[in-house]
Amino acid sequence: MRRALLLLSLVCAGCPSGAGRGAHGPGAGAGDDADDAVTSGGDETAKKKVDEEREEASGESVVTDAPLGTKALPAPDASRVADIEGSDTERRAAVAPRVAAARAALDAGDLERAIAGALSALSIDAGDADAAEVLAEAYYRKGWTGKAERILEVATAGAAGKRDARLWMLRGLVLERTGAPLPQVAAAYSRATVLKPNYARAWNNLGVIQLRQGQTGDAISALETATSIDAGSASALINLGSAYRRHAADGGLRHSQRDELLRKAERSYRAAIAVDEDAIAAYLDLGVLYLDAQPFPGLADDARLQAALRYLREYKQRGGHANGADGAPIDVDEYLGAAQRQLDALGRSRKRGG
Repeated sequence: MRRALLLLSLVCAGCPSGAGRGAHGPGAGAGDDADDAVTSGGDETAKKKVDEEREEASGESVVTDAPLGTKALPAPDASRVADIEGSDTERRAAVAPRVAAARAALDAGDLERAIAGALSALSIDAGDADAAEVLAEAYYRKGWTGKAERILEVATAGAAGKRDARLWMLRGLVLERTGAPLPQVAAAYSRATVLKPNYARAWNNLGVIQLRQGQTGDAISALETATSIDAGSASALINLGSAYRRHAADGGLRHSQRDELLRKAERSYRAAIAVDEDAIAAYLDLGVLYLDAQPFPGLADDARLQAALRYLREYKQRGGHANGADGAPIDVDEYLGAAQRQLDALGRSRKRGG
């Protein structure tokens, strides 16, 4: 009961009221049915925006919502938690439709209605993990990461929350956005995979964090697991290709090991494009792979550079834009220029030799 009251107190403290709270917030969705995503996104129609909002819970896509409404939300009645009569079965029966309505609102992108529904459910049972998840996810998607983090910290400490993979997945996303230490973020995603071994998105996110920590071997294992569970995830295939590529650059590998890793990276990027031809990050990564990997197994230098130019141009024509590891925008023209200069130099060298 003490933990339930603590959660309810956090809910009350985090309940927005008054005008001017319609902040811009990256869209996200962390439910089991959320779609996979890639590394960038935008919105053209209302339906596409909802899809992209659900995608970002995988940690793979970021979009920005339009300003939300400023309607004040009702605060729950804290006294009801202690005063509710009836059995646990009756309480669950009262909570379930409220949670279902809140989740439906979340899926539809109506974050304020989702928050109101989750608060209504928590006013009946402050320890309900499903309601806490919807509330935390709605806060996360509105950009209120501090509120989401406080809700999740308490919810994952409860008996039900400790066993809820979705809560740990969402906690990893929130920790990542708040700039928490990477081992802490990885621990949350890892916990989600332990609780739900077939949680492809959690395996993907774990692999990405491990890759950021330089743990290429562990990242490859996690991302291979993600793609084995969901072979149709373009984002996981792209991330796996990047893990292979980085591992190929590690020192101490035999030539045969390096070549096999490069081939695996190539296959992963190509598989991502086959799954989703609009997964434009794969075109960039494949072009850079051919540009950087010299020599590339099975390709002469001129063929390698021509392939680099082809995929980099495709990325540019599709309007690709991405940021590097330092957060600065990637200038694809620099890559195109480097590939063309190398190809020209190769041609001049052959003429002199001839």
